[in-house]
Amino acid sequence: MEKMSKTKFTKVFNKILEQGFICMQSSNPNIVYFEYLLQKLSVRFYRKNSFIPEIEIKLKS
Repeated sequence: MEKMSKTKFTKVFNKILEQGFICMQSSNPNIVYFEYLLQKLSVRFYRKNSFIPEIEIKLKS
């Protein structure tokens, strides 16, 4: 995923949650952005009540 501001990421994060996905790392977009994505770690989302389909996101270097 292209680098983006925290504000833009929060919008994307919330849109993913609205589609019925849950973030494995945290439900807080600030934690996901600062503690994972900015540290070049990927984050994973799964559909509620099922681990398939799954989404993995990592920011480009």
